[in-house]
Amino acid sequence: FTPKKEKKNLGKSINKSHKKTKPKRYYSSKTQENKVMEIEMAKCDCCGLKEECTIEYISEVKENFEGKWLCGLCSEAVRDEFNRGKKKQYFIEMEEALKAHMSFCRKYKSNNPAVHVADGMRQMLRRRSGDLSANAKKVR
Repeated sequence: FTPKKEKKNLGKSINKSHKKTKPKRYYSSKTQENKVMEIEMAKCDCCGLKEECTIEYISEVKENFEGKWLCGLCSEAVRDEFNRGKKKQYFIEMEEALKAHMSFCRKYKSNNPAVHVADGMRQMLRRRSGDLSANAKKVR
């Protein structure tokens, strides 16, 4: 739950440039105690997409990806690359999967994050449909 006063600021801060600012504080009235959720802008280390996230969530993501913060799409792409390596018996480490995806992002970096998100979704769907068609052939 966020107060109406705080909701107005959410859309505005997404468009601002990424700066280390004092985290926003939100209070939840659903519990007996007021639990403080500190919100901070996070910038994806792969594609540059900026999102407002809780500090706890940012820490969890960094813990999973070698200290780098990744947006949802990039984290799925890295996990997909990691899992594909396991399936093909050429076991790659998470660090290698992360480097491969970061290299891909640098290669196709666009000034418009929406274009990158769409391209990333297209690539992920192509990979997944290729995996599905390969599995369908095995079943027959």
